[in-house]
Amino acid sequence: MKIIDGFNRSNIQMEWSKNLKPVEYIDDNETFKIKIPDSSTNQIKENFSDGDVKNIDVSLLDAAIGPVYVNNADPGDTLKITVKDINIGNFGWSQILHNFGLLAEEFQDELIIWEINNNKIKSRRKGFLENFSFDAEPFLGIIGTAPGSGNFPMIPPQKFGGNMDNKYLKKNSILYLPVNVPGALISFADPHALQGDGEVTGTAVETSCEAEIKIEVIKNVKTEYPKIISYENENRAGKFVNTMGINNNIYDAAKIAVKEMIKTLENRGFKKDEAYVLCSITGNLKISEIVDVPNFVVTMSMPEYFKRL
Repeated sequence: MKIIDGFNRSNIQMEWSKNLKPVEYIDDNETFKIKIPDSSTNQIKENFSDGDVKNIDVSLLDAAIGPVYVNNADPGDTLKITVKDINIGNFGWSQILHNFGLLAEEFQDELIIWEINNNKIKSRRKGFLENFSFDAEPFLGIIGTAPGSGNFPMIPPQKFGGNMDNKYLKKNSILYLPVNVPGALISFADPHALQGDGEVTGTAVETSCEAEIKIEVIKNVKTEYPKIISYENENRAGKFVNTMGINNNIYDAAKIAVKEMIKTLENRGFKKDEAYVLCSITGNLKISEIVDVPNFVVTMSMPEYFKRL
C-alpha cells in the first residue's frame, strides 16, 4: 500500500491550482495511506506555551498534502472518497486569537495543549478545564480537488471542497467531490481530534494523523458541491446524508445546502415538493464552519434511509 508522507515538506501545497505537480499517482479504486501533520504543519509542539506561537511561520498554516493524481479521473466525473481510518497523534492544541474567530475582539491570544490518550482528550494547561475529559471524534478538516481555473488560497472553502472543517468527514464516511481537471488533483490536510459545529474560535483540537483513504472514480456523473455520507459511530449505526452549501452569504449557503438535499432526494424517487417537506420535518441545518471568511459552510443533514418504496 502506498504511503504519502506529509511531514516531508516537498509533499505539501499552499494553494488550490490545476498547475501543481502531483506528489503521487494512484489508480481508480486504490487504497493508500497519508501521514498528515497538524494545521501548523508540525510547527506547534506539545511543550509550547502562549509566547512560543509568535515564532511560527504563518505562511505554512493549513498546508495540504498533495496533490494526488487519480488515474482515469476526467473533468465531469465525480470522486468518491472513503475515509477508511484515521489514527490521530498523542497531543493536540487549540488557540484563541485576538484577530481570528467569531468573537475575536473579546479575547486575548491563548494556547491550549491537549493530551490525547486512549481516545480521551484532556487539557495540559493548569487551571483550564481541569477534571474534564472529552472523547476524541477525529475527522479531516481539508479535502479538496483542483479548480478548473484560477488559483485559490487554502482558506476559505470553495465548491471543490478545501477547508470545509465539517466534522462529518470522519472514519467510515464517504465524500463526493467534483473532478474539474484531468487526474482530479486531490489534497488532504487539517486533522482534528474534536470540533463542534461552527469551530467558533477558529481552531478545533488540532492534531496530526495517519489516514487510510480509498478513492473511486464515478464516470460521467457531475457533482457541483461536496456531499458527505456519514455514520453516527464507527459501527455504522445511524447513516446520514450531508449536503453542503458554501457561499460568502450564510443565508445563501443554507439555501444551497437545502437545494442539494432536494436534488439528492429527487434522485431517490421523491417529487420536488415531497423532498422540500422532508427537509423541513426531518432535516437539520447546521453551521459547520463560520470563521474561514469570506465563505461559510452550512450542512443539511438527513437520515440516509429515505427512499421511495
